[in-house]
Amino acid sequence: MRRDGQFGEQALYMLTESYRLTGMVARAQDAFLELERRFPDSALYHKLLGTAYGAEGSYAKALEEFRAAIGKDPSLPEVAFVIGFAHFKQRDYKEAAIWLERDLAIQPCHAKAHYRLGEISVSTCDLPSAERRYLGALSCDDADPSALAGLGAVYTKQQRYEEAISALHKAMELGPDHSEAHYNLAQALLRVGRRTERNLLSKECGRFTLPSMRPPKRQSAALGPCDCRAGRAVPSSEFHSLQALRECGLRSYSASGSSSRLHRG
Repeated sequence: MRRDGQFGEQALYMLTESYRLTGMVARAQDAFLELERRFPDSALYHKLLGTAYGAEGSYAKALEEFRAAIGKDPSLPEVAFVIGFAHFKQRDYKEAAIWLERDLAIQPCHAKAHYRLGEISVSTCDLPSAERRYLGALSCDDADPSALAGLGAVYTKQQRYEEAISALHKAMELGPDHSEAHYNLAQALLRVGRRTERNLLSKECGRFTLPSMRPPKRQSAALGPCDCRAGRAVPSSEFHSLQALRECGLRSYSASGSSSRLHRG
């Protein structure tokens, strides 16, 4: 709080987020309206407004606000990642990579940014880069089953099967319901002829579609044309969802209604 007894921009932003995350909708709304009244063109105001638009599904408006926010403060955490993530969901990988790299320049150990860059490398079949990116994600968060599942898929494609199986077993330990980890592990087990383990895996996770029992063709032709992602024949819902900003954990500031500025147009 400032000497004049009023909250500054950062304090109002933190109050809004704190109230929102704890379900205190009315207080979050009051703090946001005060931020809007006193700092209507600040970076944090644009960030909060972009968050609200994203929660509503107004992604074009959300991106406009996030770009305005980072234009005001290029060092603002998370904003570059959210913009990159939105482009990733739209399959605009070139633009996504630019923003994700920008995010890493701000926060170098952001596991999610490393992971998404790994997925982009996979999309272009650049397996060495994908491996480096997934390992980067794991160096920041070694309990990320998605990064382990991606790394296992890369190792499988590189015919590094034992490394793949090790990574995928760990992914399954961390995320027992991670469908991509199950599928990728089944792929790796098939390629080394460990069918008994694959059959057991099939019984344990019968709700997932696993690879056929036929022996793989030479040079992994069974994976399909330029499909260097061993497990992507069963894509995760996350990879193809259009709810780009909603999946970043965004929440609306009001369950029933809020200011006209938050819900405009």
